[in-house]
Parts: sequence; structure tokens; C-alpha cells
Amino acid sequence: MANIKVVGDIRFGNYQPSLTGNPVVDSALVANFCDRLASWLATHHIKSTVIPEHAFQLSDVPTTDDLYVVDNQILKAFDKQQTQQANVLGVNHQDLLHANPTAIYHQILDTLQH
Repeated sequence: MANIKVVGDIRFGNYQPSLTGNPVVDSALVANFCDRLASWLATHHIKSTVIPEHAFQLSDVPTTDDLYVVDNQILKAFDKQQTQQANVLGVNHQDLLHANPTAIYHQILDTLQH
């Protein structure tokens, strides 16, 4: 996988959900989540770049090797079949708000190893 892209809010397109409604706060929360996830990956010697993604479109997912970690509340708005792709992982909304990626560590490892 080239990158791990974390989607907590979407700022472009027809569908624009957010974590808190405040773009500055949302950016800080997603960045903190990314930092913690990147730190964990580094301690496990996994070389992947973790970045926030604010222009998520489900149609882009099959055309990239990136792994998308997407707020479960956002995934609910999309067709369930489309979101069950190998490179899309759902993350609990509260985990994003509290910058706590621990619940998805094993899912990320499984996905990166395949």
C-alpha cells in the first residue's frame, strides 16, 4: 500500500460530512489520529505514510493502492457493497474524535500483509 488516507470529513463534492462542524477542529483531530497511527506503524517497522484525506470519493478507491480509513458514519452514506472493498476500513466515529486508532491496528496489519 502506498499511503494510508484517513477520512474524517469531506470538504469537496456533493456530500460534505464533518466530525464536529468546525474545519479547523476537524483538521486537528484527524491530524492527531494520523500522527498516532503513524507512530504505531513506525514502532512496528511498517513503512507507510499516513495522511488526512478531505476529498474522498468512493469511485477513486478501486483505482489506487492506498488504504482508506474512513469514519463509519461516512461509510453509512455509501452503498454497502462498494465499501466492503479490501482497501477501505471503517473506524469508529468516537475513535476519530479522540484520536484513538488502537481499535483498527490489527485490521490495518491484516490489510497491509495481503
